[in-house]
Amino acid sequence: MALVRPGASLDGIDEKLGPIRRRHALKRLSLIIEHFGPTRTTIRFAAVNSPEETSGPVNLWHKTYDGIRHLVELAKGLNRLDTKKTPFDDGSSEVELLTFASGKKAVRKVAFDDTPDMPSATPSARRFMRSADDRADAERLAFLVARAVGAKVPAAFRYSETELLMDYVGGIPGRTLQGDEREQERLMSTPSGKRLGLLDVLIGNEDRNPGNWKVVDGEVVGIDQGEAWSDAGKSLPDWGYQTFGREYYDFANDRWRKNDLSRADVERMEEALKAVRSEFIPSRQEWYDDMMKRFAEVKKHSRWRA
Repeated sequence: MALVRPGASLDGIDEKLGPIRRRHALKRLSLIIEHFGPTRTTIRFAAVNSPEETSGPVNLWHKTYDGIRHLVELAKGLNRLDTKKTPFDDGSSEVELLTFASGKKAVRKVAFDDTPDMPSATPSARRFMRSADDRADAERLAFLVARAVGAKVPAAFRYSETELLMDYVGGIPGRTLQGDEREQERLMSTPSGKRLGLLDVLIGNEDRNPGNWKVVDGEVVGIDQGEAWSDAGKSLPDWGYQTFGREYYDFANDRWRKNDLSRADVERMEEALKAVRSEFIPSRQEWYDDMMKRFAEVKKHSRWRA
């Protein structure tokens, strides 16, 4: 995404199209010019895969809007709706809660590229610098995988190179339960806690720290999946936060655990995960393959197979 003033020259924009074409394996790429207020214009990229297609530009990141259509509708009015903005503290992203005139709430997230001097960067993050594009796609795809396995995370609509609009999650932050190990263990053993742990081991999300989950109406909901599929998360024994994933993986002994998934559970999840493969753009197929390799281990150690 690029921001320019209305009437400014667009020279040089075309050279940005090449990398995006290659990343998405596109034959044709076009520009959408959108006006956000009187002082700036947003240039967004949209594409169709062949000149024969007549449906017009399509969103680069979403094949369908299933499960996120409400966010798509809200995003259409970001430039004109009266909103109240409440910033959140997040070192790797600019995050703000939007309260629309209608009373509806959503979270707008702008992902950043990592830099070695980021105050929030962990030692492992400094070894594996992450791009804004990686973080935005991780949020988008984690929601789809969560729906496939029955985990609860906010819906995410990616509408530009670095920006997302996401469902707002209220509830009790996990960090308020620090020190209450008994309650944390209880939550990890609930159905929603187990499914969140399954999501984390599948997408390689090592960052399920106490600030990245909440309790909503007694159920565990994950927030901030921006570190999923990171290089830092590939080695499960080295995870900094091994909370919910312990139901499926023995981090101390570096091996998969037997789990209580039934044959019906496994088959339903497997079909759902296969169905979302097309949402992984060509440059993200490695992410999908890594996830399915982990799912094969979960399946192998399920109650049905074990």
